[in-house]
Amino acid sequence: MFLSANDIGEFSVLGICYKHPLHFEKITVAAKNLMPELWSPTAEVVDTSVYRCVSAGYLTLNKNEALSDFVQITAQGKERLHSLVLRDPGEELTSKLLAWEFLQFCFLDFIDCDTARTVLFRTRSRLQQRLSNFRQRSELCPHTGRFTNLWLSIETNRLETSLNSLNIICEEIDDELQLAKHSESSHL
Repeated sequence: MFLSANDIGEFSVLGICYKHPLHFEKITVAAKNLMPELWSPTAEVVDTSVYRCVSAGYLTLNKNEALSDFVQITAQGKERLHSLVLRDPGEELTSKLLAWEFLQFCFLDFIDCDTARTVLFRTRSRLQQRLSNFRQRSELCPHTGRFTNLWLSIETNRLETSLNSLNIICEEIDDELQLAKHSESSHL
C-alpha cells in the first residue's frame, strides 16, 4: 500500500486533536516533535494537513473568546482516525511504513480493543517477518568482524525486544477481550 506524506500528515493531525481542542501552534509543535527521526514536517505542512482535514469535515476551525483559532476533531474525524489506525500499511519497509506504525501505536489508546488487537497482531506478524529476513541477510554478510558483529547484535536485539514486547501486549489484549466476553455472557 502506498503511503504519502499527506496521509501521514492527516493521521498525525487527527490523532493530535483527538482528546481536546488545540490551537494551531500546539498542533504544529506536537506534530514536529511526534517522531522527528521519521517525519519532520514544517509548520506549513502541518497547517496544510489541518486545512485539508477541515475541508474534508474531519476537523472544525473555531475561535475562542480571545479570538484565537483552535481546532477540534469532529465525529467524522474520529471515524477517519479509526480507519487510519486500522489501515494496513503493507510490507514494504520504508521510513513511511515505520512512521505509520508509530502513529498506529500512538493512537491505539483511542480505539476499541478489537481494532487494537487487529493492528497489534498484524504488526507482530510483520515484525516476525522482519526478524526472520534480517537473520537470513545476516547469514549472507560476507564480512564478520568486531564492529559488524556488534551492529548485527544490536539490530537483532532491537527486533527481538520489539517482538517480545508485542507478544506481551497481544496476550494482554486477548485476556482483556476474553474477560469482556465472559463479563458480557455472565450479565445475560
